[in-house]
Amino acid sequence: VGQCSNYLMEEKGLSSPCPYPDGHERLPQAHWLAELLANECFSICSESCEAVVTEAIAQIKASRHDKVRKKSALRNHGSKSSLSRADLLRLQSNALHAVTIAYELLVRRHALDERFQTGEIRGRVAALFLAPVFSNTIKATPWLAKMESTHKIRSLWLLTFLHTLQEAPEALTREKLRSYCTSYKGYPRLHRFVRALRLCSSSCQGFISKDSSGEAEGLSGTWVVQETYNTICALLIVVVDECAG
Repeated sequence: VGQCSNYLMEEKGLSSPCPYPDGHERLPQAHWLAELLANECFSICSESCEAVVTEAIAQIKASRHDKVRKKSALRNHGSKSSLSRADLLRLQSNALHAVTIAYELLVRRHALDERFQTGEIRGRVAALFLAPVFSNTIKATPWLAKMESTHKIRSLWLLTFLHTLQEAPEALTREKLRSYCTSYKGYPRLHRFVRALRLCSSSCQGFISKDSSGEAEGLSGTWVVQETYNTICALLIVVVDECAG
C-alpha cells in the first residue's frame, strides 16, 4: 500500500484527499471496478474487431491476386480455412455489444443523470474511466483506422474517447499526455494519440446529415461536429504545452 495520491489539482476545486486517517490506500484501489468493466468491454471489442478487420483485408488481397488455387492448395495441406460468415457476424455482434455497454451504460447514462451535472462531479465520473479509455484507444488506433469512418463501432468508441477527455480533470489529462511525450523503448508514442484525434475528426463529420429532409438531425450533427473540433483543438493545445514543457 502506498501513500494516497491527490491527482486532482486543488486550484481546480477537485482535490481528492485520502479518506483514511493513516494516509494509506486500501486494496482494492480506487476506481478498480470502473476500470475492470471498461477494460473488459474494450478488450472484447478490440479483439473481435481486429479479427474481422484482418479477415476483411485478407479477403481483399485474395480477390486482387486470384488466390483460388492457393486456397485449394492450403486446404489440401490441412491449413485452417478463413472465418465463416457466421463467425464474422458473431464477432461483429460481440464487438458492437461490448462497445455499446461502454458507451451507453458506463458513459452516457452518467452524462445524462441529473445527479451528476455539476462540473466537479462530471470531472470525477470521467476520471473513473480515463485510464482504461485512454490506453485502450491508443492501442486500438491501428485497426480503428482501417474501419469505415462512419462505422457504428468506431463512432461509439471514439465518442466515448472524446467525451471522457473532454470531461476529465485537466490535471489527469496532462499527466496521461506527459507520459506519452517521451519514447517507450525507443519508440515514440505521441503520434498515436494525434492519430486518434484525426480519426475522431473524420468519424464525427459523418454525423452531419446529408438528407435535406432531416433538418433537425443535420443541425444536431453540426453541433456534434463543432463540439468535436472544440475538444480536439483544446487537446492539441495541451499536447503542445506538455511537449514544450
